[in-house]
Formats: sequence, C-alpha cells, structure tokens
Amino acid sequence: MPANPVANMLRNKRETTRIRILVRVAEHQPSIHLQEIAEKRGVIPQDISEYVRDLAEEGFIGAEGRGHYYVTHKGVEWVLNNAGVPKTYAQHVCRDIIHQVTTRAVIANSDLKADDSIDVYTKGV
Repeated sequence: MPANPVANMLRNKRETTRIRILVRVAEHQPSIHLQEIAEKRGVIPQDISEYVRDLAEEGFIGAEGRGHYYVTHKGVEWVLNNAGVPKTYAQHVCRDIIHQVTTRAVIANSDLKADDSIDVYTKGV
C-alpha cells in the first residue's frame, strides 16, 4: 500500500513547522521578529532561525534588513499547495477512523480497585 502523503506530512514535524512559520510571517509581514515566532511556537529563537534560514535558501521567505521578513511568491504557492493537508487529515480521521472506535460510559455502583473484574449490564432509563 503506498504511503499516504497527508499522514506523512503531519508526522513530519519539520513540514508542519514550516507551514506554520510561513503563515505567521505572512500574517505579520513585513515586520515580524524571530522572537515573536518563537514565543508563539514555544521554542527558542535559534530554532526558528534555522527554519527561516532554510526557507530563505529555498526561496520561500525573503528579508529586507533585520526583522523584516516576507513570504515570496514561491512561498505562497507552497503554502497554498500544502494548506489543505491538515484539513484533509482531519477529515480522514473523522470519516475513516473515529467511527470505528466505540466508547460507552458506565457508572459503577461501588468502588473499584485496579485488578477488579467487572460485568457490565444495561439498565433502562
């Protein structure tokens, strides 16, 4: 069975981080600092700096001086081509996975211990 590109991308933290950084830059361009992105992501600025450097080398982000980043045309195209991936994955989970999981709430009529075995009976409401 071939690999699912949606699942592969979501498993790949690097790719999802790249999308999030590009979207963040696009939201606040042309004046966003790496510190702001890092705070939003909960990481140190050096981590974001590596991503931004890679994105710039690939032509997805441009810079005009210090702290003046913008998303290039190539970056916009890449985001547009990949932005639907999280939505598609969520739809896959809801449509193909969740319906297979069955859960039922039960209420015990006495305290239970970790090793207790139980029988479940239904009672009309």
